Amino acid sequence: MKNLKNLILFSVVIMVFAIVDHLYNNQDNDRFFKTLIIICVFLFAFHFLIRKNIRFKKYFTSRYNIFSGKYRTELVYDMPVKLFYEKVKEVVENSTLKLKYSNDEKFQLFAITPVGWRSWGENVYIDFEEDGGRTKMKFCSAAVLGMISWGKNEGNYTHLIRNIEESLII
Repeated sequence: MKNLKNLILFSVVIMVFAIVDHLYNNQDNDRFFKTLIIICVFLFAFHFLIRKNIRFKKYFTSRYNIFSGKYRTELVYDMPVKLFYEKVKEVVENSTLKLKYSNDEKFQLFAITPVGWRSWGENVYIDFEEDGGRTKMKFCSAAVLGMISWGKNEGNYTHLIRNIEESLII
């Protein structure tokens, strides 16, 4: 059922490009719009094929990737890195984020948000570092396809931090 929603969205994008192509159907514009459609369809498919793979973290988080809007921040907590990592992992598993990858040795988490009417989804990368008995959490949320995330990336951060704070209250 989830793949059906993505297929419908993909079909709508192709139909919009086909309509635009038909409206501007003359010799000069014909080749231009067909090339534009092919490039957009390729980019759209490429992003959706690689989005769930941790190996493409550098691509989505790169400052040179203009197709993915990003939100980065760092926080320091007065907790040991192993304990805090386990707590955040538990919070992510119990949230609306879907955990795709976790590395207990490198203290890395990777989660995704579903495709919705407001966005094509976001990739959420969380890295933890020990900082003198404290834990530095590096957070990055990257829109899968969109230069502007319209607040979704920041919303992922505030939602996660709120859930972490609530889970730490005894």
